[in-house]
Amino acid sequence: MAKEPLQALLFKSIHWHDILSGYKSSTLRDGTVNYRVSKPVMLCCHRVNVCLMATVTRVTHCLLEEIPKSWLVDRDYPWQRYLLEMYMQKFYPDIKLTSPITLIEWLDVRGAMIGRN
Repeated sequence: MAKEPLQALLFKSIHWHDILSGYKSSTLRDGTVNYRVSKPVMLCCHRVNVCLMATVTRVTHCLLEEIPKSWLVDRDYPWQRYLLEMYMQKFYPDIKLTSPITLIEWLDVRGAMIGRN
């Protein structure tokens, strides 16, 4: 049986403090993306010298307007339209409330600083 390829999530450098502190433990992606629950995922940024791994705990496919209220409240988003206009459209300009999205959640972040050669 062939090994499954390692999956990765790319982040902007502004998110690294929250990822490292454990405050950020999920991400939204435009479209339907299949990440494997209970499998490792690499958390990456081309501007930060950190190599992190985490374990995917949940993957939810839904429309942006269907994101659970509890998830919004836990992240200080008052409603879906605010999330859309103040955050998601910065990364995905054509996204709408009726767009399919993938919510990826993780735990057990581990890793180290990477030295430059």
